[in-house]
Amino acid sequence: LDITATTLLPRLLDGKGNPRLSRRQLSYFAEALATSQDMIPSPAHAAPPTLAHDLKGLQRAGLLRECWARGVFPPLEEVEARRTEVLSIASLPMAAVYVFNGKVASSALRRTFSGNPGGIAPPQMGRSAYPRLTWFSFVRDPLERLVSGFFEVHRYGHERDACQDAPVDPGAQTGDPDGPGAGRGFCRFGINPLRAAANNEAHRREVLNRFEAMVSDLEAGRFRNQHVESQSARLLLRPDKGGTVDFIGDFGDMEADWEDLTILQESLFGAEFPPMPARRHVTSQNWYAVFNISVLPWKLVKRVCNLYRNDYCCLGLPFPRRCGVMTC
Repeated sequence: LDITATTLLPRLLDGKGNPRLSRRQLSYFAEALATSQDMIPSPAHAAPPTLAHDLKGLQRAGLLRECWARGVFPPLEEVEARRTEVLSIASLPMAAVYVFNGKVASSALRRTFSGNPGGIAPPQMGRSAYPRLTWFSFVRDPLERLVSGFFEVHRYGHERDACQDAPVDPGAQTGDPDGPGAGRGFCRFGINPLRAAANNEAHRREVLNRFEAMVSDLEAGRFRNQHVESQSARLLLRPDKGGTVDFIGDFGDMEADWEDLTILQESLFGAEFPPMPARRHVTSQNWYAVFNISVLPWKLVKRVCNLYRNDYCCLGLPFPRRCGVMTC
């Protein structure tokens, strides 16, 4: 899949010779081809006009590159030391590489890619594993994702069960806990939300206590888990020292962004994308009856918004109204 003028330009035109992308899109990719062998230039090159681009997924990726170029993030080695391992899975027929991002339809996207030729891209190789494909991911409002991730880290299963007090899931082959463990860190406070009763006010208070304790551990860097860590930090890729994904979709508008990605891949590669995958793991409404965003005190919401400020600012996600006055 060599992106050159001879192979790319015919795919940018329809059967009648008319552009399949807008003037802005054509201009963007012409500059990308002129400045980099990859489809999207890295911050080391002159920044292309991605923010004026029609596709929102490309705008978000451009915004993340701008943040990197401005020094918003620490050196990549430091970012990698603070985050959990980032995996990616490629599909050659789809000409794309999906970068895992937990609690953002990741199970459904992995399943879509796993049936195609390609494979796992080793995290230490980063973009060099598949340099000429479209690297993409989806992101989600950090406050919503954190609440969903709070439930997730208490489930039984791989890289979950942070406090080793999860109800055992008969379908899970291994517990493989990932967290401070029973009686340590935030696990010393409150109770497991999956063991709480929605009609028990004392239980609900204890769940809130544990959530606040988890936020404190995240703020202090004492707890790392892929389901609750910074999304923007997960999308900085090696080895090109500040490379990022090419397209970042929004979970809140997933259908439209998946359609944009489909059009983009068809235009660039002639690739056929499947319909948007159905979500596999949907957080139980029974859990949300126990704990949800509406029960969070204003000061705690403000702390969460500050904790994930880079995600809001560098991924183009609007601050929720409950964050109060926040600026980038």
